[in-house]
Amino acid sequence: GDGAFKAVFDVLPGDEDCTTTDFFSEAELDALACEPVARETRARKARVLRAFELHHVSHGENAWVATEMLLQWAVFVVVSRVIGIYENDGRCAKYLIPVVDMCNHSMTAPHELQCRSDSFRVIAGRDIPLGEEICIRYGGGTIGNDRLLQDYGFVEESNLIDSGIRNEIARAGTGTVIRLQRAEALLAELGNDEATEAALKDYGMDVTEEQSERRAANRANILRFRRNSRLVLQSLVTELRAKG
Repeated sequence: GDGAFKAVFDVLPGDEDCTTTDFFSEAELDALACEPVARETRARKARVLRAFELHHVSHGENAWVATEMLLQWAVFVVVSRVIGIYENDGRCAKYLIPVVDMCNHSMTAPHELQCRSDSFRVIAGRDIPLGEEICIRYGGGTIGNDRLLQDYGFVEESNLIDSGIRNEIARAGTGTVIRLQRAEALLAELGNDEATEAALKDYGMDVTEEQSERRAANRANILRFRRNSRLVLQSLVTELRAKG
């Protein structure tokens, strides 16, 4: 409609923008080859389904959420606009900040989002030419592609922060040799770009012109995610070999 909130509604994400892992099929989750992300995504989906079922049990015919997918979209709208800010105690607090939530992410952005006692401010890291897009670093530039893909629906090239992979290696044990073996095993499982393409074909995700924009975006994100996972693992292997 043309109400007071039309401008807000006009910029809400559409179906083609729902590219977080919450909208991945099981085959697409498997193709990511990242168990921590798949595990968390399945848990998130289960919570949304449970909330949807409880809503309909409680409200019956008066339930205002028509479908589970609509509730999933509503959760995505909120989560994808939440920005994490690390506080003095090292805790990452999450906020919904109108206007600031329109800023895109760039790991190389010189601008910084700061939290004061009574306000949030974006501090320019350099002069900004008229018309230039203002980007910030989500989470202060300390989050990896595991979080970026799950919460915001995109993958950043050459991001070596991936906490999901690093935690997976840490769970293998405390010894350097054990962790190195786990990292090398995961790296071998990922293979090269050709292996990734083959994996996508095995999962039946060849995208044709008739298929949705979201599915094409998922495929592109999977390719970028696996490529970046190899970089993270290669970096870890180098680090662990140096320690050994």
